[in-house]
Amino acid sequence: MNQQNLIRASANVVKITNLKVGDVVKQIEASNYDDGIFYALVTDILNNGEDAFITLTRYKKSYSGIDCGVKTFSGKQELNIFPATVDEVKEHLNEAIEKIARDIENEQRTLDGKRKALENTRQFISMETSKKLTECSFRELTQLEYDKIKQGNVL
Repeated sequence: MNQQNLIRASANVVKITNLKVGDVVKQIEASNYDDGIFYALVTDILNNGEDAFITLTRYKKSYSGIDCGVKTFSGKQELNIFPATVDEVKEHLNEAIEKIARDIENEQRTLDGKRKALENTRQFISMETSKKLTECSFRELTQLEYDKIKQGNVL
């Protein structure tokens, strides 16, 4: 069965009838390598009577969190956009937002640990700390001397 026919039989047709700056839309860029779902904010609409353009600030969930970018489309280009609600956008991106927040906290802890290690190392090698350092007492023996001690022949 043709997927296009299946989709058309299952879903209602949705056409955007009016678009203005500030509207939230869902954009689809389908490919074999990517899910291609972007949530976007209409940031500019241009029309000089001959040519028309639309600029979208697009947000997409990614492995690392959220990818964001601005893209301008010509009125002559195929643009697959559909209406979206603010709640839909929040729901879709909220998981990525929470992951980014967790990543920031983890990296902050790592950074704090590195700062502390750097501070401790600087203190260790500074003159003030060096004055407080002492050396342990020791005695250096040859292997022959050690063997004699081990056998009970104290030096």
